[in-house]
Amino acid sequence: MTTAPAPARPTRPSADETRERILAALGDLIRREGFEQVSFKALAKEARVTEITVYRHFRDRQELLRAFWSWMDARVGQRGIPQSEEALLADIIPVFMGFDEQEQLMRAALLTAEGRAMRMSVQAEREAGFRRALAGATAGLTPKERQRVLAVIQLLYSGYAWLSMRDHWGLDGKEAGEAALWAVRT
Repeated sequence: MTTAPAPARPTRPSADETRERILAALGDLIRREGFEQVSFKALAKEARVTEITVYRHFRDRQELLRAFWSWMDARVGQRGIPQSEEALLADIIPVFMGFDEQEQLMRAALLTAEGRAMRMSVQAEREAGFRRALAGATAGLTPKERQRVLAVIQLLYSGYAWLSMRDHWGLDGKEAGEAALWAVRT
């Protein structure tokens, strides 16, 4: 007589899978209820994990929002902070099209205090990235001129530019990206 094998024990998700589940749940909560309603308790319930699990992955709201910003970047097709002028130019149109695909999250990120806090948590890195990426293009400028050019280019390559062109001019993400790319090249 042969014995049946013992049933397989369910495997626990990896730390990366759990982290991804928490960030995806945060995206769902923000889409549905906005940033203001998000608590670690509500997030744990949405992600179907314990609140302690959320805290294991993100020690505080700041760390959670910072991770969520990176998670959102990946969803809109942004490959992080541009590392070169070529990468910056190549990414504008796909990123703006990605903004269209994640419109609710983008609006929440751009139009709420929590979204602003999330964006500002990476501002120093983003500014340094633009300085590196555009070092060659701004080499002959005075420090003040360089700062102005970098500020304008960062604005053009932003969710704010996308939102303005979308809401005020009726452009979709591709059209807005093309307009922003033209302006940056000019």
